Amino acid sequence: FIIGMLFGRLFTGKYIDQLNLKKTLLASLVFSFVAIALYFLIHSLLVLIIVRLIHGIAFGMASTTTGTYSSTIVPEDRKGEGIGYYALSTTVASAIGPFLGILINQRFSFESNFIVCLICILLAGVLSLFISNIRQPMVDAENKEVNSAKGIGQFLQKQAIPISIVIVFVGIAYSSVLAFLDSYASHIGLAAAASFFFVVYAFSTFVVRPITGKVFDNYGANKVVYPVLVLFVIGLVLLS
Repeated sequence: FIIGMLFGRLFTGKYIDQLNLKKTLLASLVFSFVAIALYFLIHSLLVLIIVRLIHGIAFGMASTTTGTYSSTIVPEDRKGEGIGYYALSTTVASAIGPFLGILINQRFSFESNFIVCLICILLAGVLSLFISNIRQPMVDAENKEVNSAKGIGQFLQKQAIPISIVIVFVGIAYSSVLAFLDSYASHIGLAAAASFFFVVYAFSTFVVRPITGKVFDNYGANKVVYPVLVLFVIGLVLLS
């Protein structure tokens, strides 16, 4: 899934400046619907891997397009605050999703999760029809340099590499929590409470996001990043 999402983000990110945003979003949602529907046809590990790859590509396309939408319509002087509000949608969804998924799986069946996911994609498609199409701003000299680059430079902007490396390490640390949370909670007898981890995570993020966005706009990125990284380390220590 992650590999597919990487490819979806890379290729959509490269051509997003030349694409119609609304049509790209609708296409990615249709792609996502098809990918989720394919889960009902899985009969082997190989097919599962292929479906996960396809689903990752679709998700990468959709998330890149919606991210571009948000960054384009948010005023430049309130960029941090605006994108912070937008990011709340992903945070809340990633918290409520696992909670509902575990609940549905316990009370109904695993296949019921796929049905709910299909309904969510349909709702997203209907709502996206009411989103106004927007024109991308003129490509500046820095982006022209990226567009004229060769090889891997067509997909990666060198100025973004340092902070990307930082996020990679943060992601590795947090992904370990996600991967082993369920089994660890079962081991210590807290399996029933494990799903609430995501709800608490969503609530705390919902409270903090607007504040950090304003701090970012008023004082710069460093005033946000350094304290947040320290708090992240403290959180992992307490969780351990």
